[in-house]
Amino acid sequence: MIDTKFEEEISVQLAQRIEARMPFAQKIYDAVGSFYVAGNSLNEEAPNDFDIYPVWRNQFDDVRSKIGEDNVVCVTKNAVTAKIDGRTVQFCNYFKPSLEELLKSFDFAHVQVGARFTKALNGSPISHVDFTPDWLVAKSTGQTFYTHSEYPISSLVRINKYIKRGNYIGKSYIRDVIRILTDILNRGIEDYEDFKDQLDAIDLGLFGEDASTVIGLFHAFQHVKPTPTAE
Repeated sequence: MIDTKFEEEISVQLAQRIEARMPFAQKIYDAVGSFYVAGNSLNEEAPNDFDIYPVWRNQFDDVRSKIGEDNVVCVTKNAVTAKIDGRTVQFCNYFKPSLEELLKSFDFAHVQVGARFTKALNGSPISHVDFTPDWLVAKSTGQTFYTHSEYPISSLVRINKYIKRGNYIGKSYIRDVIRILTDILNRGIEDYEDFKDQLDAIDLGLFGEDASTVIGLFHAFQHVKPTPTAE
């Protein structure tokens, strides 16, 4: 059982860290209202970007007009990427009813941490910090692990990023590759639209220099019609 005081101390540290890293948070709040920030941006290593998630469904539907089209860098089905005060911010469309449910749905342990920003009260804009038990394990051991996913095909692509970043020790990632493949097989694909939905969850930025080729293939795939099966 985790000591409550220990959890409180970690929560305070996380709140101070993410608040210091996001001096521009008030601008986001002024544009869209209360929001979640979650994932690797709360961990010790300085983040490349900040993933922002909605507190209520369809909150970011008109985010482009609210933050200004001049600040928008990229728009995909899953997110609007923008530059705010020189920092990269991704407004993700992925919605869960609470911060706890959002973090539990993340596929790797080390990113299951987040905070809710709201109107500054008593000097702090952070009203809540949360993390999963798996995140604590990843923090204490210094390596991540796969915890299951609604989009295992995307997880299979993402794991390569974490291997390169040193989030795995030695060959421990092999176990997780097998677990992800098992999840893909167990989940199955219901139909053509389900398969496209799984592909849409893949972050094309992970393909680096090959991204343009992959994007072209994905766009071509979107226009392919499934061949009817014989009765």
